[in-house]
Amino acid sequence: MLKRKSKSHQSTITCIISKLHIQHAMALTQNPPWLNTTPMT
Repeated sequence: MLKRKSKSHQSTITCIISKLHIQHAMALTQNPPWLNTTPMT
């Protein structure tokens, strides 16, 4: 029980991190900092 709980908790953290990574990568692709363009928000 404890093992399963911690595993699901870890997978949730991994899911959140991967989602943040995807959002960050998409933001960098749409608005790379080295282009010095104004962000389209």
